Amino acid sequence: MNGNDNIKIIRSARRRRVVLRAAANGNIELLVPQSFPESAAQQLLQDNAAVIVRLREKARQISSAAPVFSENVQLFYLGKTYPLFQSLRLKQFDGERFMVPAGKTEERLTILENIYKKLARQYITQRVKLLAEKFEISIGTIKINSAVTRWGSCSAQGNLNFSWHLVRCPEELIDSVICHELAHRFVLNHSQRFYQKLRKLDPFFAEHRQALRLFARQHPWFR
Repeated sequence: MNGNDNIKIIRSARRRRVVLRAAANGNIELLVPQSFPESAAQQLLQDNAAVIVRLREKARQISSAAPVFSENVQLFYLGKTYPLFQSLRLKQFDGERFMVPAGKTEERLTILENIYKKLARQYITQRVKLLAEKFEISIGTIKINSAVTRWGSCSAQGNLNFSWHLVRCPEELIDSVICHELAHRFVLNHSQRFYQKLRKLDPFFAEHRQALRLFARQHPWFR
């Protein structure tokens, strides 16, 4: 078996650079442009064996930091923590606690993710509309997905997608991701021109980006 078989190769039409990283979920990922040849990807992995060893150790540390899913575990919403409560039938967040019925761990996690998706749909949709109106930027549809390697994305048609995981982050970091995607309404790539536009929407985008990475490392999801 090839030692690199369990490294996930993620392709993106918008990506211009190749990135090898230990992801927030503890896995090792190789991010490449859509047209990047498979043979080149495999060669790159072979040529960076020492880097991969270090990344595996980093991934192990990330995995070992994953929280234990149990009663009263503290769950993040908008950067603040709330306890998990075992209810009889209710499946909701009441502003003070997350309420999920008893059951198998995977089933309860699925219920919890659905609660988060609903919260994300309500909060993020509202913030996107407010910021788009503030900066006078036209947008298309707004959707919430389950992405774990990308906070958000913007299509050429102006359709915006955001991971429900984002709603776990502090509010200023959510706004920063929204501003990032709104900036793509002017420039779809990550050129210098894009960052010039982004700086007008979010003057502290660099600090926010670092804070997002730190949050993801320190507060990984359960799976």
